[in-house]
Amino acid sequence: MTYSLLTSDILVQIIILALVPFLFYIYINTIITALEKADMGCHIDNIFVGCIAYADDILLLSAAVVHLHNMLEISQSQCDKLDIRFNPLLQVTISQAKFSLWLI
Repeated sequence: MTYSLLTSDILVQIIILALVPFLFYIYINTIITALEKADMGCHIDNIFVGCIAYADDILLLSAAVVHLHNMLEISQSQCDKLDIRFNPLLQVTISQAKFSLWLI
């Protein structure tokens, strides 16, 4: 009896592990599609590259800070609909300005 219970627990764990990447893809694809429809962010040869996702990381790319802010709001809106949350401790913003202002 213990053996069959253990086997069914392992089977359930295997099924969950197999489904998690697929379910994550559905969630991330919803966010990427919403961002692509907003037509903000970076494009290369008319291909949207403003949102790059790998594993559980999402990278938003935009030449304009205003568009980046709007993309973040769109992402947050989609996450609210899907009942998922961003971890604010892991969010980073990097900006590269053409001109630097040095105060001496």
